[in-house]
Amino acid sequence: VEALLNADLVVASGCGLITDAFKINAGRWLDMLGVAIRCGIPTAMLGQGLGPIQDQELLERFVRTVPCVDAILIRENGAGLDLLKQARVPETKIFVTGDDAVELAYGEKRAVGGNQIGINLRIARYAELDEKIPEHFRNLLVEKARQYQCVLTGIPILRDGGASDLQTLQLLLDAKNTGEELDTPLKVIRRVSDCRVVVTGSYHAGVFALAQGIPVVAIIQSAYYRDKFQGLAEQFGCGCIVLQADDAEFLKKLGTAIDELWAQAGELKPKLLAAAERQIQSAQSAYAKLPALLRS
Repeated sequence: VEALLNADLVVASGCGLITDAFKINAGRWLDMLGVAIRCGIPTAMLGQGLGPIQDQELLERFVRTVPCVDAILIRENGAGLDLLKQARVPETKIFVTGDDAVELAYGEKRAVGGNQIGINLRIARYAELDEKIPEHFRNLLVEKARQYQCVLTGIPILRDGGASDLQTLQLLLDAKNTGEELDTPLKVIRRVSDCRVVVTGSYHAGVFALAQGIPVVAIIQSAYYRDKFQGLAEQFGCGCIVLQADDAEFLKKLGTAIDELWAQAGELKPKLLAAAERQIQSAQSAYAKLPALLRS
């Protein structure tokens, strides 16, 4: 409490937390921001992936608090921006910046593309993916690796807890390729650099790839990931194919998507890098405005 009340700026930093799937923690964040606002302390929300919010209690808290935040930096247009408009947040407070990790990943881009297929699959409550998916998924991946004479390599993002990406990758890949040794974001980004295409159910594996000019097949099931990946696809404009996992023709569409992106990877790279550059410029411009908010 003392740290909060003595702050010159209270910041909610980047993540996709304010959504029904994380209602309790989202409520705590909104409470923290609400206290700061009532005490006259400037506030900012950075790198936010917002929504979806169907829970009425959480929505009411969001609508009550967020319009009073001084600056809101969001990852993409689309669902998050619609939610802010629903809450009647003034447009002057909203900045669309892309994800905060775009700049870090962009800095690791390579002139010559990789030749692997990166794999991530998020089996978690909020992803709503059927735990049987890896059984069917693996056979297709092995077939594609054989077709393109390439390595399947793990891109783990979430490493701890019951929803660990490593646990799922162990079901899909050879033990040496799960990426268990990748224990920092930069190590993961550099592994992504080895890829020509990334197939992922985790948002940041997609960010790390697209920001380096590497196309992505995104696998979704829940509304939470639908909003995240559709927003990401919109930010980059091309090179991100979003597939619904419960589609009756999912595996067929997945195979086709991998084939298309593998063939188009060279053509897509400069377009994706240009999109990453635009997002970096937007983020730097928005962050440059934050010092003016500081309480004197």
